[in-house]
Amino acid sequence: AARTVAPPLGVLQVGRDQLPERLRYFRTRPATDTISVPSLALIFPVASSTVELPERGGALAELPLAARGGVRPLRWLVNGRPLATDPWRRDAFWSPDGVGLARITVLDQTGQAASAEVWISRGQ
Repeated sequence: AARTVAPPLGVLQVGRDQLPERLRYFRTRPATDTISVPSLALIFPVASSTVELPERGGALAELPLAARGGVRPLRWLVNGRPLATDPWRRDAFWSPDGVGLARITVLDQTGQAASAEVWISRGQ
């Protein structure tokens, strides 16, 4: 024989007509009410720029990286290799191993990507 289980305490067991007016209809928000996320953008370094970095102790100084928009966490790549950074920050630092062309990419949680190629050179 089937057993009937009593509903939890406080659960309303009424028909639609007995509900308060505001609870009678289930409505979803139109798409215009959704939260829009700004597109992911790499704001530093600027694409196609030359960045002069001073030498410190025989190595090039760190290059600051900065992004805007997108959905965190962010993942930073330089020349296809991931950087060990805090994924919740919109900035990072990269220590180049030498001069030359570098491709910097930032990826967000939704799969958006922004990239820039920059030339790294030794400065004064």
